[in-house]
Amino acid sequence: MKFNLLLTSFFLTLNVFAIDYSKYDEALRNIQDPDLKKALIEKMSSEIAESLKEAQSHNVDTDVSNTENSSDTQLGPKIEREVATISTVSEESEKINVVKDGFTKVETFEETQDLKFNLGIIGVANKYKIDNTDINFIGSNLSVGLTKNILQHKLRGHLNYFKTKGDSADYDGNKYDLASLGLAIDYKGIGIGASYSYFVSEYVGLGGYINYSEGKLKGKINDEYYSYETSLIDFGVRLDFQVSAWNPYIAIGPSFISADGDETYRGMSAYVGLINFEF
Repeated sequence: MKFNLLLTSFFLTLNVFAIDYSKYDEALRNIQDPDLKKALIEKMSSEIAESLKEAQSHNVDTDVSNTENSSDTQLGPKIEREVATISTVSEESEKINVVKDGFTKVETFEETQDLKFNLGIIGVANKYKIDNTDINFIGSNLSVGLTKNILQHKLRGHLNYFKTKGDSADYDGNKYDLASLGLAIDYKGIGIGASYSYFVSEYVGLGGYINYSEGKLKGKINDEYYSYETSLIDFGVRLDFQVSAWNPYIAIGPSFISADGDETYRGMSAYVGLINFEF
């Protein structure tokens, strides 16, 4: 900017000098008196200097004004853009926070609602082969626990109370009622269980289960009584149906029973959960 100001001043000096010199040139040629000519030259020099001073002052003001206007022009849109950017970032941050908070709330709500209490009275049938005889048990399982839904997956954990009794025996192709033979046998036990189901639709799910319990197996043969510490474990597949809070199901799989830690007998178990609800 200083260099432009210097060039402008130089050209202004030349222009002013040329104008003022032509003004006095003719007068100087006609004056013969040296003193009068000297006085006229001094007056001319004074006017040229004053004119140059005013021109330089005007040029500096113009440059400063142009510089200020140019700065305003550059800074104005820049500042507006920065303010707009900050505002946009702020708005986007608020949106992100709102979405984040909303998502956290929704997720917490869904998790709370999906953890439910389960209560069921389940029909149970077991069959165990002892020597060459199949002993059939029928009874019930009182199940109390919790269920957890994760999208299409359902997880369950529960406590079980089993109460079953021997109903009949199959021997050599014939079926015998145990009571008619003077025999009585029953099992009572407490244990734990877990199951999983994947719902292929809103109402139907397919999965598996496992149960383990410990209790006493008691019996009577011709007025003789016996009692054994007994453990029972079974597992298998289950088919679920979900209708609102009602969750009926059927399940079947292998089962193993062991009395007094002696020989383990293999059999089958089946469950029919008609009275099974989630709250």
